[in-house]
Amino acid sequence: MRGHLTNDQKQLALRLEAQGLSLVEIGRQVGCTPPMVGLMVRAGKFRSGLPDDWRPRPGRLTILDWEQILLGLGRGLSVAG
Repeated sequence: MRGHLTNDQKQLALRLEAQGLSLVEIGRQVGCTPPMVGLMVRAGKFRSGLPDDWRPRPGRLTILDWEQILLGLGRGLSVAG
């Protein structure tokens, strides 16, 4: 995904940075370049985003679900449990 990020995506980038993920990995997860992530999380620029009117279809994972999966994998946990 390129272009403008939603508020949820930008907040996810900030939480992932606080968890110690690299700018490259954060960029992959939120859909933007590492330099843009750096501007958001380290320089404090561009922190407000588009309205968060996207919602997953019923039965699909939310952004928070994906975040928990990513953080678990980063800790070496498996998807199965």
